[in-house]
Amino acid sequence: MKSNVMHRVFAVLASLAGAMMLTFLAAPAASAASSVYLTVNGVPTNQPSLVPLLIEGHAYVPVRAMAELAGEAVEWDGGSCSVLIRTKPAAAEGMSCRGVQLWIDGKRTSEELKPIIRNNRAYVPIRTATAAFGMPVAWDNVKRSVNVTKKAVDSLAAYHLLPDGRYRIEKLAARQIERIQEPVTTSQLRSIGADALARSEKFEATVMTGHGDVLVKLQKVSLAGRSIVMPQDIDQFPLEYVITPDGNKSFVVADNGIWLINSAAKKLQRISPLAYKGKTFSMIAKEGPTNDEHWMLYWNGGVRPSPDGTKLIYTSNKTNRSPMEAALFTYDLATGAETRIGKTDGAMYEIIGWLDSQRVLCIKEYDSVRTTIAVNMQGEERELDLPDIEAQLFAVQDDRIAYYVPHNDGDEFHIASIDSSSELHDIATLRSQGSIRMRGGQAFSLHGSYLAFIYVPNDEPMARYLKVIQLNTETVTDIDTFPLGAQASAAILEFAWADDDTIVAVIHEDEA
Repeated sequence: MKSNVMHRVFAVLASLAGAMMLTFLAAPAASAASSVYLTVNGVPTNQPSLVPLLIEGHAYVPVRAMAELAGEAVEWDGGSCSVLIRTKPAAAEGMSCRGVQLWIDGKRTSEELKPIIRNNRAYVPIRTATAAFGMPVAWDNVKRSVNVTKKAVDSLAAYHLLPDGRYRIEKLAARQIERIQEPVTTSQLRSIGADALARSEKFEATVMTGHGDVLVKLQKVSLAGRSIVMPQDIDQFPLEYVITPDGNKSFVVADNGIWLINSAAKKLQRISPLAYKGKTFSMIAKEGPTNDEHWMLYWNGGVRPSPDGTKLIYTSNKTNRSPMEAALFTYDLATGAETRIGKTDGAMYEIIGWLDSQRVLCIKEYDSVRTTIAVNMQGEERELDLPDIEAQLFAVQDDRIAYYVPHNDGDEFHIASIDSSSELHDIATLRSQGSIRMRGGQAFSLHGSYLAFIYVPNDEPMARYLKVIQLNTETVTDIDTFPLGAQASAAILEFAWADDDTIVAVIHEDEA
């Protein structure tokens, strides 16, 4: 069992040019079509990656999603059919592919209930998840839900960073950062002063979701001369919240539609179509597969605004009641037109991000084959020829992608541009002396001058540090020290770009 932990948030100022996209991604509420669902701190979710399974009376949870909630590292070793949590085994001995295995801190577990693979996701029993991640995970038989209790950030401190990566103790009085949400809930959050929040105009609205009315609590905040609407409490916000990069438009997303927030009238206006091919949400939900109790309908999943703020991109399974299909749609905010651009029937599209305002990068799974594709607004798909079959996509922005290739002696990090023909052109390659960790947050700074990622040094398997790459000069800054007073167990759990020259990092520390 893990020891108790605490999290602290530090602002890391490294004179880094680049702002950040204003985007919140909160957990949506559960759909009535799903008979088993997950709650995090009492808030239901209906994200496909978080849906638990109930098999022969035992509840299983998706291991990667649970690891992200706990801020832990998890990897899949296809050669040995192994799920690796936190650290890799010291040697490959015993790692043969004889059924799915689970390794925690380099040791193979001997639980009676083994991990399973469903729809290319690894699942573990809830008892195993509790032991692995130190978060209480419980089954509610009455509500048929798996309940996860996630600890909140405990305290806050902000420190300047010297050019060589060392910290200088100095409170940032002018940048009073009241709270930074973890990227599982919020992919990006501009630091908003406590005084601005104190002057915010609070209001409430009711959203008619597919499973009933949901009350949402919002606030209008004055920031940099304009008004931005945001949740009063993102941790307790019951639906999904999205805001365009310029901050001018914000939305609430439920399982059955998208609502535009009218900040002047303090009201919500539904903008997504009420029906698809003549059938409403409730009609399609009733037509769901009777032989799959885990299937649920989602009208708009993973909503992301385009860089120019004119369109939304999302996936939906309203086109086909198959559990393995997720079609790709765009919504034009000016005309109100919804267009299906991922047109392969039976395919599952997973959005990685916008390459530019006319192309989206996706993972497409069809007939058990996964490919990386660029899709334009006319639905034309071009496959990206990544140089290594093991390449893991990390980030995408402004016609550029970041990906890494795992190696035993140190992962190889790549940054490449993608031209109009979807051809890859290498920009920079960095061989790290450790393994790279996939995390939420925006790896690229908004202006694209910098890119940051978390890594684990080969000789310090419990450490978590940051590397920041200046893309114009291809210089690298290692953030591998912590402020005075930090414990020896300190490790960077998450990070996000907080403003033009600040990375905000959540620091994990074991309690004594």
